[in-house]
Amino acid sequence: MCQPDQAIFISLKHPGSSAYGVAFEGNPYRAYANMPVRKDAGPDDTAWITAEGWDGSFHQGTIALEDASPVTAHWLRRHGASMR
Repeated sequence: MCQPDQAIFISLKHPGSSAYGVAFEGNPYRAYANMPVRKDAGPDDTAWITAEGWDGSFHQGTIALEDASPVTAHWLRRHGASMR
């Protein structure tokens, strides 16, 4: 039987050992996260997803911001420079 993950996090920077980003909320079948965008974020950034298992294991993967949120990447192309 597959055990669900204990927690899943997303971040726009490589996660460190103490901060894995914003935690997903909801149930295992429909989870969501509200992630603030840093002032120095760019449309070509990579989103890091970290999953923590109940056994203490960590699994990480990446997805291009353009693929994860095309609307955010488009907005950063138009307005990102003015945020810096």
